[in-house]
Amino acid sequence: MIYPEELSSTVRRVQDEIEAIRGRGTADGIVMTVTPTGQIIDVDIPVSSYSLSPRELASRLIAAHTAAQGDADEQARSARSVLADDPRIRRIMTAAHTPDPEPRRRPEPRYDGGPRLHPGFENRW
Repeated sequence: MIYPEELSSTVRRVQDEIEAIRGRGTADGIVMTVTPTGQIIDVDIPVSSYSLSPRELASRLIAAHTAAQGDADEQARSARSVLADDPRIRRIMTAAHTPDPEPRRRPEPRYDGGPRLHPGFENRW
């Protein structure tokens, strides 16, 4: 059995691991490194890319960023799996993602067919 202090320590350790993740992606020689939130840490553009049009260079940078973000996401998913395996965490996550059986609705305002006057103005005409 994992005690609350032990679970808290595990959560902190996983958070630290996730913050330290660096995703790496390449596209046509361009290498990009990002944080788990997608912030670009490093970009290596080879000399051969210097002659590309701005549109083509942008396209390759976006592809490298997408690949790096995918790598970071996969690493974070792997780090979080430690928590997902804990039945208490699973119960919390299940409860948080269970939709309401029936959405709450506001009652429809009633209209009796009479004139729609602002309260207090009924007798002014």
